[in-house]
Amino acid sequence: MLYNLIYNIAHILGDKETLDELNKYSNGQEYLHDKIDTYILLTNFVMQDVASNFYCYKLSEYITSDANGKISISSFTYPVIKICSIRDAAGKRINYTTSVSAVEGLNSSSTYYITYNYYPNNLTNLTDTVVLPIGLDERTICYGVVCEFYTIKMQYNEAKIWEEQYKNCLKNLFKPAKKLFFRGL
Repeated sequence: MLYNLIYNIAHILGDKETLDELNKYSNGQEYLHDKIDTYILLTNFVMQDVASNFYCYKLSEYITSDANGKISISSFTYPVIKICSIRDAAGKRINYTTSVSAVEGLNSSSTYYITYNYYPNNLTNLTDTVVLPIGLDERTICYGVVCEFYTIKMQYNEAKIWEEQYKNCLKNLFKPAKKLFFRGL
């Protein structure tokens, strides 16, 4: 649950105010959203960064093309990063082209088995479930968020320390999908 992740982030940062607000939330009391919303925003940023650099969120699903042999990008369950493969009903790999809004060059009104990498859904509420791929733990996300938090606060020495922790957690996670870019603090 996102609540636990935000709690751990606030604990690492020693952010007593946010911990107090989270305590109010857990007791059903009115709480201030400002810092909690900042942590949620940074969590989404870090999770999307991991997804786009490591292609670790992967899904396969059946999707039917329209009469023009296209599948709209909006037809996918999650926001697509990269299509890995498209197979027809017989399991044969299909050639295709992509545009900004669709997968094209398919047979009309046919069902395809599509495997793709995706961005996780944005987290918006403390009750949201944090979906992490196998091998990625909440600690890694916490370290990334703490690094980003210190960066936006322009506390670069602290950010560098947490960036190293974040990188160490990611180092053995997956083979990067591309050369990783870090701020180089």
